[in-house]
Amino acid sequence: MNDRGIKQVVITNKSEQFTDRLLQLMGIDHYFELTIGDDSLSEKKPHPMPLVHAMQRFNCPNEQSLMIGDSVNDIRAARAAGVRVVGLPYGYNHGKPIERAKPDLVITSLTTLLPTKA
Repeated sequence: MNDRGIKQVVITNKSEQFTDRLLQLMGIDHYFELTIGDDSLSEKKPHPMPLVHAMQRFNCPNEQSLMIGDSVNDIRAARAAGVRVVGLPYGYNHGKPIERAKPDLVITSLTTLLPTKA
């Protein structure tokens, strides 16, 4: 996404150090400008602080931001930060369908968010 000028941030309730290492091992760390873990700030999701921190860091207003998540904590954090949110039906959500959290949109593949370049 970096070639489109989109800043991508990982916001997780897992350790930042662990997350950074996992992204490196997967060979995808270069796609992300920032990682915010549960040990990065004084609050974690569903509190809006991690999202607000990322938006301030990149001078990106909430109306130009998008949260993509797979749990109710992601949806709640986005709502609290005033950010639109896309839900993914796979991942960790306490065994409940992500639709119950009422994201703005549910998609089954991230590739549906942006059209491919011509």
